Amino acid sequence: MQLAEIVNTCTHESVAEAAIASIGPGFARDVARAAAARDMSVGALVAGQVRRFSWRAGDADRHKLARAINGAPAPVLAGLRHILEETMFDEHHPAGPRNLAA
Repeated sequence: MQLAEIVNTCTHESVAEAAIASIGPGFARDVARAAAARDMSVGALVAGQVRRFSWRAGDADRHKLARAINGAPAPVLAGLRHILEETMFDEHHPAGPRNLAA
């Protein structure tokens, strides 16, 4: 259920961009740098990463997401941050930066 809510909200580019800004300026800077390096907007990069995670996440990925969200005051933001940290910044994750075009 948590992943579905993140996908339903954060696959919209404008919502994804606003969510990143809400997480905090340091994280937003990191995501903006990653987006610029790929010649993408922040919203497009984040929405794509969330989509790819939802398609490719295995049981272990979903359990880690559930742990990251559990007890968080803002579960969607905590989940979004977790997804991006697990995928966008991890070269070895199946939904990671090597697979952005997929």
